[in-house]
Amino acid sequence: MKIKRLRGLFFKAVFVLTLISLVPIGLIGFHVLRVNSRMLQREILQRQQTVASRLASVTQAYLTHISQLFIVFTDLHTDFGGHDFLDIYDLTYLMEREPSIGYLEVLNLNKTPILKAGKADFSFAKLPGEEQTKLWNTCVKEGLPYFGRVFTSENDFQAAKLMMAFPIRKQVRGHQILGVLVAEIKLDGLDQALSQAYPLEMEALVVDATAQVISYNGAAAYWPSDFTKQLLEIQTQLQGRLQGEVTLADEKKWLVTSAHLMASDWEVYVLQPANFASQLLKESIMQSGWDVLLIVGCVILFLIGVSYIVIIPITRPVERLRTAAVKFREDEDYVIKSEEVAIPNNELGDLAEAIVQMSQVLHARHEALVAAQRKLASANQDLEQWV
Repeated sequence: MKIKRLRGLFFKAVFVLTLISLVPIGLIGFHVLRVNSRMLQREILQRQQTVASRLASVTQAYLTHISQLFIVFTDLHTDFGGHDFLDIYDLTYLMEREPSIGYLEVLNLNKTPILKAGKADFSFAKLPGEEQTKLWNTCVKEGLPYFGRVFTSENDFQAAKLMMAFPIRKQVRGHQILGVLVAEIKLDGLDQALSQAYPLEMEALVVDATAQVISYNGAAAYWPSDFTKQLLEIQTQLQGRLQGEVTLADEKKWLVTSAHLMASDWEVYVLQPANFASQLLKESIMQSGWDVLLIVGCVILFLIGVSYIVIIPITRPVERLRTAAVKFREDEDYVIKSEEVAIPNNELGDLAEAIVQMSQVLHARHEALVAAQRKLASANQDLEQWV
């Protein structure tokens, strides 16, 4: 009985102290995990933004290389061509110089093709009227290179082709335009350049102004079939921001970053699942599981030690008082003594002292009552003898 009561009070104290201690620790740990998760998410977004900027730089460098090739070609021909206008030999040389050129045509100021080289999938005449007007105004009226539409086969990014056009000047840096050189550029070289820069653990896409996918580093089946719809949804949720968290139609959440190309309306998007940060935290916690168990074990041992120091000085005097009270109850002649209860110098000591004094008073009253009973019995005997 003694051991049972001692253990009951002791373990209750350990349980209560453990609960009081571990609950705040758990709440603080949960808050720290949330803060770490947000910080990790920001770091992931910054890393994605760096990747997006790098891919944009690679894409921009490729487009700049192609455009500089045509600009230098037209400028050199203007000064050193030896004839007033381009001829078929010039176009043939240019196509041999750059394998990515699939088709070339030269238009005069009446928009009539006067030279052609290669096989055209999308020539100037096949462009929509609005696209033709935009191309003509950019090259002839503004005297600037034109980056046009990207034509792709369905889900075949390797077959993407870019329509470009360049003004043909009478003199270098002159204002008089003689015609327009229209080129169809195969973008397989861009895919090769991007393949070396694409991240392995992220989804990355290059798209044009109409959200048409130009290049993609993942499996097409990984995305829904309607690429354009998904990208428009991403653009809507980002609301002009370069990065953020978006939720697509399939309820999956993604961390998205984007980068814009300076010389065109193309965009680069880099995506990762939004739960990537929480997965990293879970893996980190699992890897440091022994450390967590060690901390929890140390806390429990500390609480047991504190409980022993705090509870035992209470339970021992109480147990002595209980034992003395039981003896006092069962033995009428027993008197509780201060030495037996080991009176401490605290509130329990005051209680034990009061119980000792009460025991002595009750014992004295019991002795007085017994003496009175004896006197009464003797008086009764005397009375009986007298009668």
